[in-house]
Amino acid sequence: MASPQRLFKIAVYLPRQLGDVLLGSTLPQMIKCYHPRSHVTWIVHPMAREIVEHHPDIDQVIFTPPKGFSNELQFVLRLRQEKFDILIDALNMPRTAWESFFSRAKKRISLKAGFFRDRAFHKVIDRELFSTHYLAHSRLHFLAAAGLMTLDMLTEKPLPNPMFHRPEAINQWAQHYMDQLKAETGCRQFVLISPTHRRDVRKWPGEFFVELGLQIISKRKEGLIWLWGPGQDDEVRLLHDTLQSRLKNADLPAHYSVFPEHLWSLQQTAAVSALAKGWVGNSNGLSHVAAAGPTKTIVIHGPTHPVAWTPPDSSRHRAVQRTQGCTRCEKNTCSLARRECLQDLTVKTVWEAVQQVF
Repeated sequence: MASPQRLFKIAVYLPRQLGDVLLGSTLPQMIKCYHPRSHVTWIVHPMAREIVEHHPDIDQVIFTPPKGFSNELQFVLRLRQEKFDILIDALNMPRTAWESFFSRAKKRISLKAGFFRDRAFHKVIDRELFSTHYLAHSRLHFLAAAGLMTLDMLTEKPLPNPMFHRPEAINQWAQHYMDQLKAETGCRQFVLISPTHRRDVRKWPGEFFVELGLQIISKRKEGLIWLWGPGQDDEVRLLHDTLQSRLKNADLPAHYSVFPEHLWSLQQTAAVSALAKGWVGNSNGLSHVAAAGPTKTIVIHGPTHPVAWTPPDSSRHRAVQRTQGCTRCEKNTCSLARRECLQDLTVKTVWEAVQQVF
């Protein structure tokens, strides 16, 4: 292992998606733990600005450019000028591979992707490793491959979990929001519900979320706060309205179902999540935002393998998935007549997980 006293210039190239970036936040934590004098640069898409800009172990952020030859050329020249000692490309996609190669970093590390892309790097790690362990922890093998730590260090002490740092002003805003919401509704606890995903094939049916919400409110007397992302407000508002109608018909407090007035930033969502009783939703970016704090989570999986996306503490974080039939195909489209992996995952199963975890 390299000397802890040596000053390395280290780049982590992990541009997107939001959940991937957040799960990668353990890398700078471990780098600074064993090499506190190192300078860590994160190369990321602007969409993930909120996740990386307040991380205490990241010294510099470089944003990926818009597409276009001129932009790409300037970007690669910028990377080359940095003269990185080590560059970790956590994706090894065609674009990231050639940009990593032309950065001329002294040591370039990535995961296996195929003969031609792998030649851009000095060392590549078997991709299978990242599908059989929690991604926030398995990615730490990049550091061992780079000589920044040994494999034994991965078992010496508890591994870090993802971190989502935010300004204190955001935490104060969230506390005020929750205090006001509790005063207005008379409800003392709230559960966050996130029924969206950018891929339809990975969504648990919306009507199931409505039924689950009805059970949480009627049996636990806890309120719900609906979450959504850009362009998803109409979809989620319909579920909220449907739940409120059912609550009224059952003579239950309809105001226990809460639809925020505007789309929250990621930092706002993280701060509110930290104050909630729990979080239930699809395996989306917001699930990782919630899991990066003290919130207990129930994450619903269909075609995805949950082990890579679920924190190992099963007392706080539970992946719910069918145990028979078609599941874990890892595909982004479904060729079956019906999505049985999610359409046959019952509300009863998810409700039981909610009861067990929070």
